[in-house]
Amino acid sequence: MVNNGGRHLTPYQLWNPRIGKSKDPDSGFGRPQLATAGAEHNARVAMTTTRTPGLRLVHLALFLSAGAIVGWSGVRAADLVGTWTMTEPSRQYLPAELRTAVPKLTLYSDGTFTAVDLPGTRQVGSTLVPVARSARGVWTVAPTDGTNRVQLRFQEEDYGQQLFISDWASDGPGSATKLYYFDGDPDSGRRILFTR
Repeated sequence: MVNNGGRHLTPYQLWNPRIGKSKDPDSGFGRPQLATAGAEHNARVAMTTTRTPGLRLVHLALFLSAGAIVGWSGVRAADLVGTWTMTEPSRQYLPAELRTAVPKLTLYSDGTFTAVDLPGTRQVGSTLVPVARSARGVWTVAPTDGTNRVQLRFQEEDYGQQLFISDWASDGPGSATKLYYFDGDPDSGRRILFTR
């Protein structure tokens, strides 16, 4: 044992890396130093100051990667409840006869929805005719092709529609959640977008 200002310290206390770490950068930050009278306080300070921001970023990256691997979109059904309105830039992709419509989709917490002027098509004979659907139905969030999508099932007709969910997990941190579908081929980029 060593006498340090009236305190007796064991060899373990003298060289324990959690006791007496110096905060002086010239002394080899984080190296064990001889314990002093305030060793307990210094140990608590050292334990909180030796964590690096880089390590936190690694943990965040691992957490987000794990979510992406299991197809986690970060959005639950409860997060989607509310009234969604088509954005003005999406109007350019609608057929001329539907461009004056004001499409809205209201998702309720009980799993039902109301659609007003939702753009779509209807089979008439051998032709697809553009229509603005106003109807009720049920909705769910279900995984499709590895991502969660909103599934709409209209009650009045045997018709269903899927909406993609876009949020911070797919568009980056701070991005607002959006619902969208494509008019025709997704590669054409004709995205009909809904926001709250």
